[in-house]
Amino acid sequence: MTTTPCPHCGEQIAEDVARCPYCEHYTADEDSPRRGKPVWIWVALLVMFVLSVYMAFR
Repeated sequence: MTTTPCPHCGEQIAEDVARCPYCEHYTADEDSPRRGKPVWIWVALLVMFVLSVYMAFR
């Protein structure tokens, strides 16, 4: 098994792992989950906007 240092903590880890077992960071950016806001936040903001417009012109 070939090892390489983790790019975040420097511990020796296997080359084929997607996530460091020591610091829990992903070893490559393409392996990490997307960091966008969840859809429910956008839906909640839209609902609040629609309600505020409705209340303003009621």
